[in-house]
Amino acid sequence: MTTRIAVVGAGRFGERHIATISKLQHEGLCDLVAAVDISKQQLQRLGDYDCRLETSLSSVLPDVDAVDIVTPASTHHHLARQCLLANKHVIIEKPMATSFKEAVDLHNLGLERKKVVGVGHQFRYHKLTERLKEYVNAGKIGDISLIEGKFLNPNEPRQDVGSILNYSHFLDLCNYLLDSQPYAVNCSIIKSDGNAFENDAMTVLDYPSGTQARLHVGWAGRRKKRYFTVEGSQATLTVDYLGQSLEILTGNARSGIIGDDLELEHSPETEPLYLELNNFLNCVVTGATPLASSYSGVLSVYVCQRALQSATENRTLSCGIQDKTFAGKLLLSTESIAAR
Repeated sequence: MTTRIAVVGAGRFGERHIATISKLQHEGLCDLVAAVDISKQQLQRLGDYDCRLETSLSSVLPDVDAVDIVTPASTHHHLARQCLLANKHVIIEKPMATSFKEAVDLHNLGLERKKVVGVGHQFRYHKLTERLKEYVNAGKIGDISLIEGKFLNPNEPRQDVGSILNYSHFLDLCNYLLDSQPYAVNCSIIKSDGNAFENDAMTVLDYPSGTQARLHVGWAGRRKKRYFTVEGSQATLTVDYLGQSLEILTGNARSGIIGDDLELEHSPETEPLYLELNNFLNCVVTGATPLASSYSGVLSVYVCQRALQSATENRTLSCGIQDKTFAGKLLLSTESIAAR
């Protein structure tokens, strides 16, 4: 039976989700039942889509199998919990939740209810990330000493989270490429104009392999940057997600450095959001675990929370999560991984 799905949140990014699911519907992979938003004005922009337009999630839940949540981060836990308690599969835009406790609660509830819980770590699905992951897994980069990421966008400050949680999918990218979690984090932040949340953050993550990741994220300035560099003993790879290109450097200063470039061929079927939602829908049918699972969501929220605490206390903090496995097992939300 075709998966019946609703999208909650009809803002700018929510409309992208609706358009993508509409495309997947035309391919016979799902049935877009409804778009839900508390704003009737937002819903009025969706008249071209063949689905119900509703202001209440409760009115839609009896008629769907899955829900795509694309709302402010502060609402993710409440909405996803409502869906899971109604025995619906959910995919939640990043960050999965705004606290570790809430993220673990959703992870547990998905396991208890035997429902698929996906997280919008969209860059796991990017074709350039796929190529980068292939190089890492094949050992072509060698021992990785440094990961450097710069993800800047001159946006207006968000009202629900700061730049660290907003860009949590790039922290997840480090975990994904290294197939590991950091054991220590150090973070410094910038707040401006009386904002409640940080506009800019520099986060340093130390991994058990000896790799250090340095991530600069935020919207404090006027630059738009989105690149990711992996420095290894055999090669240096830099992904430019804006330019859709991959630079490969080999050799050394003595013998000479050799450069090679790869540009991604763009098509609707290579769009990360398309691949992410396609993967989620396939998992709903097969019962498999999404590439960006609730487990990955919990890990990224946990490290973000520790990063924010590091910035507040102005010191390096341990993460203490790398040897505590709870994928496929229940972890009570009252328990602390770091304390056990």
